[in-house]
Amino acid sequence: MLRIVEYNSSHHQRFKEINVQWITRIHVLEEEDIRTLEDPENYVLKEGGRIFIALFNDKVVGTCGYLNFGVEGFEMIKMAVDEN
Repeated sequence: MLRIVEYNSSHHQRFKEINVQWITRIHVLEEEDIRTLEDPENYVLKEGGRIFIALFNDKVVGTCGYLNFGVEGFEMIKMAVDEN
């Protein structure tokens, strides 16, 4: 069963693994990627952003984040799916 839940600290390792897997498949990790993946609580969530986690049979299989830019809206970031 697939469920979408809000990020919590127990998702951190898989959030990082899935995004590194996805990014490095085609691109190079940039400083902003590293900062976001190492500390999503402060880089994304603290400023009103959101991260959603896709769970399949209670295993993290996907991620999608939104940076909050206030009145300018949100930017979708770190959208990735485990390649397995």
